[in-house]
Amino acid sequence: MSLSTRWWHGILARSLLAMAGIALLMGSAGGIAVGRIVGERVQSQAMLKLGELLDTVESTVSVACFTNDEGLAYEVAQGLLRNSEVRRVVIRGSEREIAQVARSGVSAYKDEAVELRQVRSPFKANEIIGTVQVEIDQQVIDARVAEEVNFAYLLLLGVLLLVIAATTGSIFLFIVRPIKQTSDRMHDLDVTSGESLKVPQGHERSEIGRLVEDVNQLTGRLVEVLDQERDLRQRQEIGQRKYHDLFDNSSAGIFVARSDGRIDSFNRAFAEMTWLPLAEDQEGGRRRLTEAQWRNPMELLAMIVASLLDGTTHESDFQLDGRRGDMRWLHVTVVPLGDGSVQGTVTDVTLIKQEELFARRLAVTDSLTSFANREGLNQAYAQLQSRTTPFILVRIDFDGIRQITEALGVPVGDRALLSVASRLRAAMESNDFVARISGTKFALVLEGEYDREVIAHRIDVLAEHLAQPYPSLDDDRSVPVVLGVRVGAARFPDDGVELQHLLRRAELALGNVPVGSHTCIFFNPVQEAAVEHRRRMEDDLRVAVATGELELYCQPIVDLRQGRVVGGEALLRWTHPQHGAVPPETFVPMAEQIGLIGEIGRWVLKEACRYIAHWRNVELDLYVSVNVSVRQIPDELAPGMVAKTLEQYGLPPQALAIEITESLLMNDVTIAQEWIASLRAMGLHIYMDDFGTGYSSLSYLKRFALDTVKIDRSFVRDMSADNSDFALVNAIITMAKSLGLGVVAEGIEDEQQFRLLRQSDCGFGQGNYFSRPVPMSQFNTIAMRINDELASYC
Repeated sequence: MSLSTRWWHGILARSLLAMAGIALLMGSAGGIAVGRIVGERVQSQAMLKLGELLDTVESTVSVACFTNDEGLAYEVAQGLLRNSEVRRVVIRGSEREIAQVARSGVSAYKDEAVELRQVRSPFKANEIIGTVQVEIDQQVIDARVAEEVNFAYLLLLGVLLLVIAATTGSIFLFIVRPIKQTSDRMHDLDVTSGESLKVPQGHERSEIGRLVEDVNQLTGRLVEVLDQERDLRQRQEIGQRKYHDLFDNSSAGIFVARSDGRIDSFNRAFAEMTWLPLAEDQEGGRRRLTEAQWRNPMELLAMIVASLLDGTTHESDFQLDGRRGDMRWLHVTVVPLGDGSVQGTVTDVTLIKQEELFARRLAVTDSLTSFANREGLNQAYAQLQSRTTPFILVRIDFDGIRQITEALGVPVGDRALLSVASRLRAAMESNDFVARISGTKFALVLEGEYDREVIAHRIDVLAEHLAQPYPSLDDDRSVPVVLGVRVGAARFPDDGVELQHLLRRAELALGNVPVGSHTCIFFNPVQEAAVEHRRRMEDDLRVAVATGELELYCQPIVDLRQGRVVGGEALLRWTHPQHGAVPPETFVPMAEQIGLIGEIGRWVLKEACRYIAHWRNVELDLYVSVNVSVRQIPDELAPGMVAKTLEQYGLPPQALAIEITESLLMNDVTIAQEWIASLRAMGLHIYMDDFGTGYSSLSYLKRFALDTVKIDRSFVRDMSADNSDFALVNAIITMAKSLGLGVVAEGIEDEQQFRLLRQSDCGFGQGNYFSRPVPMSQFNTIAMRINDELASYC
């Protein structure tokens, strides 16, 4: 490179060019600004001077105009014209022009300035008697402006030249020279021997000094990197030898292959795992991965290509078939090497795969019956759903197996399920699918588009077969076992396309099977609507309990012999905002099922005690009997809580009676006995409601400590003097008296029933003949009315 070329590309030349450009730009802008400013200033000065001249001659012109003295006016005009900047002067009186003088040899400008001043009377200041018009000689003004602008330009140019010269010298002295010195030293620098650059004198703290230090640090690091690279190369050579040892002797298969499957190298373990010959050459070329009997060789090649494309590790399991009919699973991991090839690692995972397959089979199979479980049903359903062919989903539930398990033990219950599974398996056709989805519940999938009557007949026959007595399941007993069978069915896709929907709708259909019937019920949308209605009613019942929609009524209990009200039975009522009155037999079981019966029972108890206390304050000695659900004992209506409530309202135990039913006693005999004994020990009376309708009512009178029985209304309703119902009522009354129990006859509807019961010496009765159930707030009034009406019978 020539000296001129080096100079042209140097910092100094570029700085000079930059400064020259900046100076040219600034000089041009400054010259324009200076010319404008100077022109305006000279023009302003000329006008100011002209005004001062007019001020000087104003009085003289006033006299000339007043007297119309042309000679005096001419002398004034000549005097003004002596000013080099004035081109022409015109003086006018009030009626005419009295003087006009112009400079000769001067051409007029288009835009010349004119000063026009009014002349006032020397005697009356407000009277205008003429004008003086003075025109400026613009050529003179322009010449003066040009002169001053040229001077300013020369001065500005000189300043810029001095700045450029000073800046250039500074750049050369403080930047170019030390940089050149540093550059010259770098050419002779031997960094491998530890030599470093010296900082130019005077630049220890400048940017150039820091640059020299950075260069020294960079060269030091470069030497370190070179040393590290030398060491790394040595270690790589050692590692390469070790790698070859590991490659050849590794228990895992290792190979290096291209995207097209050509194998660059592989070890002995890879050849053994893939049943390939160890020799690499075959017919003059390299071996390929596809020579091994992979079940899906293209998937292996696709994985290699994907690894090369995204530059990441890929791995998967591949099945390999041997030439002797054996099979092997290999786990292949490929890593891109950056040169268009991948390194693969192969491990034998055949045992792991077999264990996974076994575990997967267990995960979808019921261990007892060997049928599919719920997960197996899900997988089978997914395949059926993808084919979109119609099929029937059948739900079968067996009643009695749980009781067998509880009574005879789990092994006997399992034998019952195995017997059921055996009959199901024998009845199924080749395309049918069976799953055990819970303890005693099975699901059947019957494929094919069947006529509804045909498939219903087939299911009915199956249900009858399943309901036939089973041989003895217990070694100690030879009595055959009979299981209840309920069957419900739903159709795909008419009744739904999702498995959960079909299962639920088949369950809804199953729930509508009559007790003891083995007939299959198909799903009907009305069933789902009924369930949805019940769900909404359950939600509404929760709201009713929370907002106080429930109301307590009471039906009087009358002493038939004395003809007066002695108490009443508390009855719960619910008036729904939309549906009106909801029968207790509808919402009370609902409250039991959704867990509200405990809260409702405690509210009923407190409400009854509150009204009893109120009646006693007005001298009505009445008691109230409260019905108790099986779900309330022993914790939801604990004896301690009852005692605390009575104490809260200041009531004796005799003010409250508890009515129980046969179902409560059947639930858990021991708990029921302890609970009743605790209440009676407190002094409460225990009534047995609906006596005579159960299977074992008489035995309960012997086993449980009761105070009173209530004859069910079904006996009283049809009672007459000469029928069996009357004889049965008499028998119950006689038996109760012999056991020392009181008797309350329910359902008295007319006077004949009332009289017959009095003749039978029945102690107490209740029914619509005396009064329908009324709100608790009205009960005291109703009780006094009944007492007045029955006074004539006593």
